[in-house]
Amino acid sequence: MDSFKVGEMFWDIGANIGCYSLYAARRGIQTAAFEPSAYNFFVLQKNIDINRFNHIITAYPIALSNSNGFGKLLLSEEGIGGADNTFSTDKRSERIQGSVSFTIDTLIEQGYIPSPDHIKIDVDGIERDILSGAEKSLQSVKSILIEINRDSSEGKEIITYLEKNKFTSESKNQLVMVASSHCNAFFNYIFKNTRFTS
Repeated sequence: MDSFKVGEMFWDIGANIGCYSLYAARRGIQTAAFEPSAYNFFVLQKNIDINRFNHIITAYPIALSNSNGFGKLLLSEEGIGGADNTFSTDKRSERIQGSVSFTIDTLIEQGYIPSPDHIKIDVDGIERDILSGAEKSLQSVKSILIEINRDSSEGKEIITYLEKNKFTSESKNQLVMVASSHCNAFFNYIFKNTRFTS
């Protein structure tokens, strides 16, 4: 993120309470923060207000996916800062919240939100769906940070999909919070668009 330039647009998908968004805003980067969890969205917006970043961060209480429509957010836990929440149109859970989803392509084509130069995706389960909904828009994205389980079939599909769309993996960092557990295959990958680096 330190390489982002002032005036560029950053999309924080799965913003949670806003750590990435606030860091980008502090550096003067225009930011769209997407967080469908009502618990997290409240604190995300509060953090924006407290830091007086309303002029540079716009928060949206919606999910991004591969289709536009209504669905349910399956909550892994109640409370602020919860993770492992997943947007779904058909799955069931003990803890659910109604939500609405849009594709990245729709939001850009309809002129709702400026096209991103950089994207962060941390959504716990539908990363591939989100990328599928950005098929047209990915060409103009310079970099993507995405959390991937590199040993899963979904993780391998994501890497292959991005490579086919002219993205190359520049770095990967193992998640510290799970590095010593059975989930040691989780990494934050940073992909760069070769259209801008060649």
